[in-house]
Amino acid sequence: MVRHLKQGLLIALFISLGTLLYSPDSQNRKAGGIESVKTAESPIPATLPVQIDRVKSLLIGPELPDPVCDQIDRLLRMQNFNGTVAVARRGEVLYRGSFGMADFNTRQPIEIDDQFQLASVSKQFTAMAVMMLAERNVLDYDDLLVSHIPEFPYPMVTVRQLLNHTAGMPNFMYLMERFWKPDDLPDNEDVLRMMVKYKPGLYFTPGRRFDYSNTGYAMLALLVERLSGKEFGQFLDEEIFVPLGMWDTYLYSPTHNRRGDRQMIGHHRFRRRWAPTA
Repeated sequence: MVRHLKQGLLIALFISLGTLLYSPDSQNRKAGGIESVKTAESPIPATLPVQIDRVKSLLIGPELPDPVCDQIDRLLRMQNFNGTVAVARRGEVLYRGSFGMADFNTRQPIEIDDQFQLASVSKQFTAMAVMMLAERNVLDYDDLLVSHIPEFPYPMVTVRQLLNHTAGMPNFMYLMERFWKPDDLPDNEDVLRMMVKYKPGLYFTPGRRFDYSNTGYAMLALLVERLSGKEFGQFLDEEIFVPLGMWDTYLYSPTHNRRGDRQMIGHHRFRRRWAPTA
């Protein structure tokens, strides 16, 4: 349940050597909930398929020398690496490779443009959105969050502290696991409403120390929505992804979904076999 609630926030991403935003990490989602994935087991293959695409650099000359590429290939195969790799310098891709399987049951190999969840690496985009609003003088980093979200139940917490993980925010997942009853996954507004209702205590006085916080970044995503008047995914599309040419990048939500068919599901080892992660 905790994992499912965490996946429901609008701060999760997928990557495909470009990037794609999406929230549930190993499940198919229907409009009203989650469609489970079968956990049929598959034996670990002795060798994993590999697809190599060495891209010539326009800035610094020829592609990586074959011995370097061969060393990368050999290292990743030895580790049974399952995913995609890019080597770039000064904005130019020198090497791209995909290794392993997208689905161990069907033996479908991973392709270069398959999409993987970024999870908390997505926080850099949330922070970038907040910084864009600060640059436009819509907010100041030292603003109290209650000046923009009046019902926020912690009056001494600032935007800067949320960005820096120094606000002492309680973990919303524990709260939602205990009190969230609807079948639908909560969004950031739902998280705020539950925090207002139950008022879990701060872990420490804001600004006193560092404590990594998913809750803080959920509130920052909500802040962007409140100040921009746009859904978070729409803001990211219009202000970041489209201007940067990140065409395969988006934020998943039930109302803002460009889900394709190249999203990877997770696998885990179970008794020397690989099984999709439910």
